[in-house]
Amino acid sequence: MVVAVQDGKAVSVCASVRKTATAHAAGVETLSEYRHQGHAAHAVIGWVMAVQHMGCIALYSTSWTNQASRRLAAKVGATLIGEELHFT
Repeated sequence: MVVAVQDGKAVSVCASVRKTATAHAAGVETLSEYRHQGHAAHAVIGWVMAVQHMGCIALYSTSWTNQASRRLAAKVGATLIGEELHFT
């Protein structure tokens, strides 16, 4: 888990929400009043560095409809490696 701190409090967190022996998947949350200030990107980049330091692959997934998450993925330089299709 990596946090971005401002005003003496954790304002954004990125943590391994799913993991295997070789890969970790990110979960990111930012306090609403601190969004759009770069805190999530800092937390994600720190998390990626920590996961890679453990010798694992860092994965970031998001929904096509989650524009904020897609912008964050682009901001941190994530590479698209796959897509998922759901039928109901």
